[in-house]
Amino acid sequence: MNVLPNGYCTATGSATGAQAIVTLGTTTLSGDQRLMINLLSDDPDMAYTPTDVRFGSGIRCIKD
Repeated sequence: MNVLPNGYCTATGSATGAQAIVTLGTTTLSGDQRLMINLLSDDPDMAYTPTDVRFGSGIRCIKD
């Protein structure tokens, strides 16, 4: 997957991490949490992290 760093938006509305992290929100919800895909610029592995839904992330539409 090729994506540019977009950072994320904190629960208080501040943007951060735009130069170093890619965040993509998923539709998988559990209560007030959703899975977020995190990619760090210096790490080839993806992390799926349960995250509060108030944190903003990027989205990417994928066609089936």
